[in-house]
Amino acid sequence: MHSHLFRRTRAMHLYQAGVPLPTISEWLGHSNIEMTRFYAKVTEAMKKEAPHKLSDSDSSVFKDDVVFKYANDEDTIKRLCGLK
Repeated sequence: MHSHLFRRTRAMHLYQAGVPLPTISEWLGHSNIEMTRFYAKVTEAMKKEAPHKLSDSDSSVFKDDVVFKYANDEDTIKRLCGLK
């Protein structure tokens, strides 16, 4: 065992709890985020949970019941796309 095992374990626990990598990087005293990426790896469970986080948010645009604001307004859609 070595001391870096504890740092890696702590980084993984923080990352799995949803703490952003830049925050973890700062807490660990890393000069760049790439070193933190060495410690904190994305797990399969995190990959499976990601889509649920997107759709569970109250302000999510990925919900099935959210209707596009300009769905029936062709003129506005053309303007937004730079076609008019």
